[in-house]
Amino acid sequence: MRFAAALLFAALALPTSAQVFKAKEALTVPGTTTNGVAVRPDGKVFLVIARQPGQNVPQIAEFEQGKLIPYPSAAWNSYKAGDDASQKFVHANALRFDTEGVLWVVDAGAEDIGKPYVKGGPKLVSIDTHTGKVKRVLALDDDSLKPTSYIDDVRFNDDHAYITDAGAPGLIAMHTPDGSFRRVLDGDPSTTAQRPVRAAGKQLSTAEGKPLMVHADQLEVSPDGSKLYYQPLCGPMSVIETQYLDEIDLSEAERHTHVQHFADTPCTGGTAIDASGNIYVTDVDGQQILRYTPMGVPTTLTQDKRIIWGDALWLSADGKLWIPDAQNSLSAGMNGGKNEQHLPGKVYTLEIGAKPPINDHR
Repeated sequence: MRFAAALLFAALALPTSAQVFKAKEALTVPGTTTNGVAVRPDGKVFLVIARQPGQNVPQIAEFEQGKLIPYPSAAWNSYKAGDDASQKFVHANALRFDTEGVLWVVDAGAEDIGKPYVKGGPKLVSIDTHTGKVKRVLALDDDSLKPTSYIDDVRFNDDHAYITDAGAPGLIAMHTPDGSFRRVLDGDPSTTAQRPVRAAGKQLSTAEGKPLMVHADQLEVSPDGSKLYYQPLCGPMSVIETQYLDEIDLSEAERHTHVQHFADTPCTGGTAIDASGNIYVTDVDGQQILRYTPMGVPTTLTQDKRIIWGDALWLSADGKLWIPDAQNSLSAGMNGGKNEQHLPGKVYTLEIGAKPPINDHR
C-alpha cells in the first residue's frame, strides 16, 4: 500500500503534458537579444538587454516601431569604465513595473557573475514612464553586498522589496520608504546553487571553462503578499512567509527554520505568477514552459525548440505571457567563452488567459 502511494506521489510530482498553448512571435529585437520585458497596460514595451562584447545597443530600451530607443536617456546607457556609476547603468539585469506603474531597473553593478562590482554600481532605479524622469536611485550599501555579489532581480510587497543575489547566495530585503537594505538567508542552502546550470540538454560552463553555478535568481510574491517563492537558477524552489523576511530582529538561525520546500523546479530562466497563485517557469533544459499550482504540482504548457533560453517572464493584463528568448546559453559567459547567439533576438507570447496579481503590477 505504501509502495502504491509512493508511486502516486511520484506521478503527481512530474509535469503533466497540456501543450494547449502555442507560442507566437511578438517582437523582433534588432541587433541583439533581450533577457527581460515589461509591458505597460497601454501596450508600451520596455526591454532589458544583456549586451555582448562589441554590441552597440542600449541596456534599457523602449521598443517602438521595431527600434530600440535608449531609456530613460542615452546618457543613462553610456557607461564606460571609470565613469560615475551612480547615474548610469553599469549592467542592467532586470526591469519591473510596480503597482503604481513605476518602472524599476535592477543594475547588478558588475560586468558579469563572479566579477567585482563597481562602487556605486549595484542599485535600483525607478522611472516615471509617462514623463521619462528618474524618480529615485537607491544604491545598495556595502553592508548588504559581498565581494562576489551580482544583484539579479526584484519583487515588491507593499513597503518591502526582495532582491536576489545570484553571485553571493542570499536575499536582500529592502524597506522602500527609506531605501534601507538588509541581507537575509545569507549563504542559506535555499539560496545556494547545488548543481551546475544545464540548458538544451548540455551542461554550461563559464568563459574560463568552469561549471556555471548561479545562486539566488528567480523570485515571486504570492497574490496576498504573505509568501515569497525563490530559488537558485537550477532550483529547487523554496517558500517562506514574508513576515519572517520583514522582521528586523529575527536571527538568521530562526529565519532559516521558516524556509520550506515548494517544488523541484528545473534549471529556470525566468518566472511569473498569476492572480490565482500559479507560478510559471521557463525550463531552459527542456525548452518548455511549466505552470506550478499553489500546491507545487507542475503542468507543461508548451514545448518549443525555437525558445533557446526563455528568460524573465511578464504576464500582461490582457492574459499574455511574454517570453524573451535571451539565448543566454549561447552567450560567451555561459558557453565556454564563445558567443553563438542567433540574431535578431525574439520575444514570444502565450495566450494563457490568466491575469497578474493586483499586488504585483497592473
